[in-house]
Amino acid sequence: MNTRTLWQKYMQILEKVRAYEEALALLQWDQQTIASVRGRNFRAETIGVFATKVFSLTTSDTVEQLLGELQTASHWETLSPMQRRSIQVMHKAFVRARAIPEKMHQDFVVLCALAQNRWEHAREQRDFTLFCPILLRIVEMKREMIPYIHGQFVHPYDALLDGYETGMTVEKLDRIFGRLRERLIPLIAEIQLRQRAMRNDPWPHVPLDVQRAFQPFLLTQMGFDPDIGQLAQSVHPFMITINPYDIRITTRYEESDFTSALFSTLHEGGHALYEQHIDPALHATNLATGASMAVHESQSRLWENMIGRSPVFWEAYYPDLIQRIPQLQTMSFSTFYAGINRVAPTLIRTDADEVTYNIHIFIRYACEKQLIAGTIRVEDLPEFWHDAYAQNLGVTPTNDATGVLQDVHWSGGDFGYFPSYALGNLMAAQLWNTLKKDVPQWETHMRNRNLIPLKTWLTKHVYAHGSMYTPEELLVRVTGNPLDSEHFLSYVAQKFGIS
Repeated sequence: MNTRTLWQKYMQILEKVRAYEEALALLQWDQQTIASVRGRNFRAETIGVFATKVFSLTTSDTVEQLLGELQTASHWETLSPMQRRSIQVMHKAFVRARAIPEKMHQDFVVLCALAQNRWEHAREQRDFTLFCPILLRIVEMKREMIPYIHGQFVHPYDALLDGYETGMTVEKLDRIFGRLRERLIPLIAEIQLRQRAMRNDPWPHVPLDVQRAFQPFLLTQMGFDPDIGQLAQSVHPFMITINPYDIRITTRYEESDFTSALFSTLHEGGHALYEQHIDPALHATNLATGASMAVHESQSRLWENMIGRSPVFWEAYYPDLIQRIPQLQTMSFSTFYAGINRVAPTLIRTDADEVTYNIHIFIRYACEKQLIAGTIRVEDLPEFWHDAYAQNLGVTPTNDATGVLQDVHWSGGDFGYFPSYALGNLMAAQLWNTLKKDVPQWETHMRNRNLIPLKTWLTKHVYAHGSMYTPEELLVRVTGNPLDSEHFLSYVAQKFGIS
């Protein structure tokens, strides 16, 4: 069979996978936004059926044969770089998934779909014991899957990390996070010392319907295309791609803290911009998504923090905020800006300032690593969490909702995902430094309420490429260097005036 025919057959498989994945994404979106509580158990079973169909298609003997033939020298040499990369990505996914028994995969998908509802209920009741049994089963199944995953893994958690960040290991993360934590702790202490005299007035209460008026405006300014996207509300903010021309995000509103919606919208909007601006030439392939979760997080954190917490951004947009939220008319710009950049320990990760945020990730990383290794029990998580927050941030949860139940990730079985947030912070600072050099008029653009040149640069250098490159390849192409935490540390020190 010639190369062209093989490639056409391969693309036919991808087309079917995309169709099922679109249906699956719609089911998941509905599950987390508007589905009735009583209907979610039925929905979980349906999600399991569709997920199993995708699993069957991507792990079939036909895919194995096509990948094998296309990777032979005679065919490989005639393929384009895009075609080769597509096959590499598919091959890795095939090897990881093929090893998992299909029944185990389906049971796990259904379990996680059920767990979403259990997590929401337990969080609402502030009672971890309501979630503990199903989380225990999720952790058990994750451990059961690990021996099936092919690879040279020193630590069992390595197998899960590799699913989100290729080649990432516990050894590497311990080194990266250890050095980062060593530098961050004194930085945090110095910043807090400098901010000690700063007033800490509570935010005014802003009705939710008033808050909702600003979010679409904010997204439009970023360059979010409402014709191929939409904004909704959920317990935990997220972004989901239905198809390349249907990118959806949610945000979370809190009457007592209107900034929660502001920054979750900027965050999820950063994810959405990435997905909305991938080169259409990649849409038919499996490369029409981010290079990795860390690269994706670098974009959400760049928009949320480097841009969205900068003085220039709010000098331009604070008048618009006041116009849409009248409750802020008596609040000065300096009070608002100081409030959104206060560095102080908090219980909630998504509400954390950009400096202490990584500490929240370090705690979750420690939880996951030890859960998977079996050195702590699921039942002991609340106590472990309580002690970790007390030791690392000096705060302790008042209940399980502000503690171990605050994140949705474990209900979805997403063990290995959390480290991507911290890695994304480091990447964001490195990319931001390069953007500022390449777009020297960035401050002028921002002052003129024109964020499009920033989005255009990000599209050219990051978004358009989808997952054509590995995270390291992409970072080196754009910045000239592999990941270096010094960019983030220097960014923090400069922003908060630490010499």
